[in-house]
Amino acid sequence: MSERTHDSVAALLVAAACIAYLRGAQGFQSPLVADPLGPSAFPTILGWSGLLLAGVQIILVWTGRSAPEESPGSIGGYLKPLALFALLVVYALVLEPAGYVLATFAFVVISFLMLGEPLWRGGLVAAGFSTGFYYLFVKVLKINLPAGMLFRGW
Repeated sequence: MSERTHDSVAALLVAAACIAYLRGAQGFQSPLVADPLGPSAFPTILGWSGLLLAGVQIILVWTGRSAPEESPGSIGGYLKPLALFALLVVYALVLEPAGYVLATFAFVVISFLMLGEPLWRGGLVAAGFSTGFYYLFVKVLKINLPAGMLFRGW
């Protein structure tokens, strides 16, 4: 089986799983407590996001675009994902003591650097992402996120 066929089949399987996930999410019953979004809101967002990404993957495969690959069996093909996973574990460990804004800013900047992006772009995205989502969750949705030692009492 060619790589193009393999990627197409994988994208179609992901799309089928997302469709099944969306159908299952529609069956959730609303709790007695008033919930403006309902219990199926988050699963619906995830299902549609996965379906969209599967569609993009199919388009990329059939237009001939693909990511540059490492040689088969090389350690380089596994090193970057493992390093990103390790960074995610460190992020989870420092989230509470450092606080959401600082930990997320550092996580995004380091992730961008590991993926080969320039520091200025990583810093810009990280600043907008960490402060924007902090404001959205804490001020708008009234969901507490860890403030950390630096921002305690703000």
